[in-house]
Amino acid sequence: GGGTDAATSKRKSLEAARALSEAISQLNEEALETALLKASDAGIMNSTVEEAEDTLRRLVSLRELKVAASGDDDSVLQAAIFLAKQADVSEAEIAEAQDSFNQR
Repeated sequence: GGGTDAATSKRKSLEAARALSEAISQLNEEALETALLKASDAGIMNSTVEEAEDTLRRLVSLRELKVAASGDDDSVLQAAIFLAKQADVSEAEIAEAQDSFNQR
């Protein structure tokens, strides 16, 4: 029966890898979280997992940046900008958030 376990493990790995690739291309937070859980469950640690984690971090930071930009607290915005830069959110997206904050 050991062969079945290996096949199941391989299938899990392939499904997880496919889920990661799809989630990265869709830029979908929920899909990324689910795919990362599948990858973790399947014991996968590779560049695709790292890319998915980076993409998720960037998406979360960008969402938080937009929330901060829609508020009226400059210190919250500055903190969100700092985190966004750490997560490799693009300068253009950061500038856009600052502009929308300044136009209030």
